[in-house]
Amino acid sequence: MKNPLHHEILRRVPRVIRNQVTVRHVAGDLILWTALLGIRALDGGFFVSLLIACGLAAFYFRSFGMMHEGVHSALATSRRWNNAVGSVYGIFCFLPFRSWQDVHLRHHQWTGNVEKDPSSRILLQFKRDGYRTSALVIWSWKNWVPVLAFMQHIVFWKATKSKSELFFVAMSVLSLGLSILALGPVAVTAGLLIYLYMVEIINFPHHLGMPQFEGDARFPATDQARFTRSCFYPKWFAHSVLLNFNLHTEHHLFPAHPWYSLDALHTEVDGAGLLLNRCEANEWILKNRAKPIETIMRQTFPPAIELAEPFHERKATRKVA
Repeated sequence: MKNPLHHEILRRVPRVIRNQVTVRHVAGDLILWTALLGIRALDGGFFVSLLIACGLAAFYFRSFGMMHEGVHSALATSRRWNNAVGSVYGIFCFLPFRSWQDVHLRHHQWTGNVEKDPSSRILLQFKRDGYRTSALVIWSWKNWVPVLAFMQHIVFWKATKSKSELFFVAMSVLSLGLSILALGPVAVTAGLLIYLYMVEIINFPHHLGMPQFEGDARFPATDQARFTRSCFYPKWFAHSVLLNFNLHTEHHLFPAHPWYSLDALHTEVDGAGLLLNRCEANEWILKNRAKPIETIMRQTFPPAIELAEPFHERKATRKVA
């Protein structure tokens, strides 16, 4: 995207943080938990446990979305309250807020550089290892077992840098224990499993299989559309559960905007005729999960000539990437 167009879209859709939106979502999560506790009181066996598990998985992903908004200082106009709310939600999605903030902001700084982007650096190791990986990763990818999502969480937990962060890790463990006592081990275990599936199914298509540079290449937000992919779900689901995290290209083009501005930004970007990498719902993950994971990793490193052409000048028709 050329700078004049980027500035024009910013003028049309300025960054505005609305505290009341965050308050509504916090209240919504409290209502969700009240409903889950009420459902637990029913004597419904497996069906009740499954219903609670689905509600928990939605809450965990919403918590991730709210923490992610806090990382970008988009939860509240007060930095103190923004960080406080983001830290609390980090407890419930099992990610340390401060450490994840450091990793995620560097991800935005270096998106497109597989060596410098801390979220993608593991892909470079795949290349250096000849695209070979462990039997566990190969098996889990083939059989839809969310081992990679679990491993990703472990990496972030290991990145904790301060005693205060370790406190929040301990609080995550405590919240999990209290959830088991309140809702039952079956429901909580199933909820965690569904959440990890959501992490892989919804988050992995955003960058996996996209081309990457190596070395010192660095790309501004205006040029990161070539390295990201948006996935489109029903709006009620995208708004209520995903907090528009699926509009990932729009988020990378305008990373400081809150999630509720991404629909308007998508309308502006789409109206400008830019050719974005996109897929409908789970189309990309369904298509590529059937392939060996080595094949997906190889797509990350196409010939350099394919990356030389500026994204906004491509002439191809829009396709599912």
